Amino acid sequence: MSDKTPEISFVTTCKGRLEHLKQTLPQLAAFDGCEVVVVDFDCPDGTRHHVRANFPAVEVVEIDERPLFNASQARNAGAARARGAKLVFVDADIVLAPEFVDMVAQIPAGRYAEFDFRNDVRGTCVIDRTAFDEVAGYDEVMQGYCGEDVDLYHRLHLMGYQRHVLPQAGIARVIEHSNDERVANYGVGRKLSFAKGKLYREIKSLLMRFEMKADIDIRFRRELWKRVDDLFRSKDVFSDGAFIEIPLPKIESPPFIANCSFERSLRFTVKVDLS
Repeated sequence: MSDKTPEISFVTTCKGRLEHLKQTLPQLAAFDGCEVVVVDFDCPDGTRHHVRANFPAVEVVEIDERPLFNASQARNAGAARARGAKLVFVDADIVLAPEFVDMVAQIPAGRYAEFDFRNDVRGTCVIDRTAFDEVAGYDEVMQGYCGEDVDLYHRLHLMGYQRHVLPQAGIARVIEHSNDERVANYGVGRKLSFAKGKLYREIKSLLMRFEMKADIDIRFRRELWKRVDDLFRSKDVFSDGAFIEIPLPKIESPPFIANCSFERSLRFTVKVDLS
């Protein structure tokens, strides 16, 4: 590790994707003056050993005894090790172009940046460390293929950070693979997992707007995720539909107007067709 603090830290994660990482890590390691952090999330392929043997300058974060992949936990762990003022989160199947670092330098101050030319590249993003810390990083409550990147971008937007779209030319190649491979380490199907994440994110979004803040108490989020998970275990959600109701703070009228109160709640009716 260099004693000089890098301007840019690349964070990439790996669980069962070493063959992809072997194709993408060389370009990350070639960026001059940048830090690279690889998170080995209980990878069965021996990622940590490969990286240390072939890229000794790359930082390795080891997370053990985690049979199911949690992208939020993996990325947050990488960010905690990273020292750069700008964090670049990049998936193991993304080969960045050599000119990518020049594109990062062109991002206007106070903005986060992402690609949007296809869905499977949207997880690659650039975020100022201060902004990432301000919104408390990725939501680790979210488990599965559930849009944790979209959730992060939404919270950044709520805190006033504007979006910058990175040029498509910043990605040299996307390593193609099946959707089954994409969710192999999540323990749940892609469509069902994303539907769960969508409901959780929609409820969170409305609650954050009510409370005017970009984070919600971790205990509440854990309980909310459990309720969403339980809902999707119900047979009704695949037939007639099932609902979840979230209470909101009661509104009390001023006593000089009337002695009354208003009870509020959010109610979502969910019906899923996985065909």
